[in-house]
Amino acid sequence: MRIPELRNAIRQMRRVQDDASKAMSSALNRTIHGVGTEATRKTKERFFVKTADVKGTIRIRNAAPENLEATMTAKSTNLPLMRFKTNPGKVPIRRPTATKSAVRRAGLVPVHGAFIARMRSGHVGVFKRMRSWRHKKVTRNGRTYWSGLPIRELYGPSVPGMVGSRKVVDHVEQEAKRRMETRLDHEINRLLR
Repeated sequence: MRIPELRNAIRQMRRVQDDASKAMSSALNRTIHGVGTEATRKTKERFFVKTADVKGTIRIRNAAPENLEATMTAKSTNLPLMRFKTNPGKVPIRRPTATKSAVRRAGLVPVHGAFIARMRSGHVGVFKRMRSWRHKKVTRNGRTYWSGLPIRELYGPSVPGMVGSRKVVDHVEQEAKRRMETRLDHEINRLLR
């Protein structure tokens, strides 16, 4: 083999190596975005949670040809119980016999001592009186009324807790493997054309 041919062969091998890392990063990026969507779908399927609540907490970091690593993380605090399924679904005119709530798609469960209320700020939530509560007469802005404070808002699980549940994680891992295989085959075939 002559020197110019050898140099040409080395140049082509470097190009193939660069193209391979580009194909791998492209396949990883397509896979991680699909897996994020699949995690949202599966979480919504198992829990009474809105898609926007799940999607808003998932962060995806793409891969690059120099760094072949793509990550998906979910970060949030616990969601207020009102964001899940509650009965009644809004502030009632008359207090119902029991406030019911469901986090998982299994059915409504009574939450003893809970009630739905609107705060002065306009925030609506599921609340419960604390153990140290007492009814007392309060006068504020010329109005006198009975107050039963302190109260605290009730919360359900966080989005990472729901996404990290065993069934969701198992499903997402299987989906990631399946998607990565098909995307990598597609990217390699595209390079070979």
